[in-house]
Amino acid sequence: MPKETTIKYISFNNFGDLLVVGLANGDIRISHGSNPNKYLSIKEHDGEIGAISAAKLSYDERFVVSTGYDGLIFIHTIDKFMIQQESKFEPLEGVEGADFMPEDQLRQIRGERLKTFQLDNPPNLPEIDPHVDGLDRGNLELQLKLPSGRQDITDESIYSIQQAKLRTEEDRKLEIAEEKKTGVKKRISALRERFSKVVEKNKEVEDVIQVAEQDFNIDPDFFNMLIERSKKKIEETKREE
Repeated sequence: MPKETTIKYISFNNFGDLLVVGLANGDIRISHGSNPNKYLSIKEHDGEIGAISAAKLSYDERFVVSTGYDGLIFIHTIDKFMIQQESKFEPLEGVEGADFMPEDQLRQIRGERLKTFQLDNPPNLPEIDPHVDGLDRGNLELQLKLPSGRQDITDESIYSIQQAKLRTEEDRKLEIAEEKKTGVKKRISALRERFSKVVEKNKEVEDVIQVAEQDFNIDPDFFNMLIERSKKKIEETKREE
């Protein structure tokens, strides 16, 4: 289990010997109960916003259907028999002196023998018959209670579900940024108004007790540093343009 992500969904097949795990980074892992440390990894969903919301095996265990928070649905073909076989395969079995070999050499042997095993045992993925395995559109419309007579959207200028979701999230980020900028501007305006009142009040008192204008700058070095920092940011913005 990678440290940088978390488990979002877990399911088993009907016989309980295959474990399907959906992760927050959009990965799907299928492992056999005899050796859960070995798994088939499927990466189709978005790694940033495609956390797995559900992943289930079909009744005949030839397909895995997955949905993610990226708004996408995928149907993956798998070979259950090869998942079982590879879970039982031990790359270092029969290697003499494996207990005394350095880790780098063991890693190389594992990689070579696993590659040979996979070449000698290619996956037997199911043939898909559109009439048998394809989507029954009429049944889908009935189950989802879709209005009849609807046409597919083919206009490329219209956002897809995923594009609309990404755009909505981007708009929300911009909205939050604008709210933050507005809040900062309000605080600055309030401070300026307060400072102006202090200056005006200072002018109303006798000259003897008035505070000199330069004395309002409590930390000249810090003030100069802010001016230099602002100049650098302005120059960087001009270069980017």
